[in-house]
Amino acid sequence: MSRFIDATGERFWVVERERAAVTVTFGAVGENGRARTLAFDDPETAEMVVDRLTRDRLNRGYREWVGGTTAEALERGLWDHRDETPRWAAYADHLIESGDPRGELTRLQFELEGGGLTRVERRRWRKRVAELTAAHWAAWLGPLATHATPDGDAGAVPCRFRRGRLADVTFRHLTVVEARALAA
Repeated sequence: MSRFIDATGERFWVVERERAAVTVTFGAVGENGRARTLAFDDPETAEMVVDRLTRDRLNRGYREWVGGTTAEALERGLWDHRDETPRWAAYADHLIESGDPRGELTRLQFELEGGGLTRVERRRWRKRVAELTAAHWAAWLGPLATHATPDGDAGAVPCRFRRGRLADVTFRHLTVVEARALAA
């Protein structure tokens, strides 16, 4: 089985061959997609069709998806296209549907970056961001959490999340203990 994802990270395409049959599944990332099976006279013909279809997808800008979850595919798409709003919305929605509180954090922080919020909404959303960060700080930062705070209180390492991901970590003087926590 070979899996591919398009250049936008929004569509997938999967091809697999079993004996003389080729099944192609395609659709939007995060959905089951549609499947189509083609039967051939012999396995060699089926293999040639798989090769031809695969070349066609690669020529259309698809790249091989070497494994991972939907979240990993969405994250790879974000890495390549950091400023595309629909990708962030899809990523946040997927995390929310998966029960990951980073989804809500991503959504709130992304909306706070944009305009259109009233002063009351902005204040309420910032408060919710602070609540989420406080509640999940240790889980999101792992061993680094014991050395860091959101604002660098009392000489701790200041950290900042942006769009639900750790964006900034500032070390004034990196100690061996902090370096080990960062590497963990």
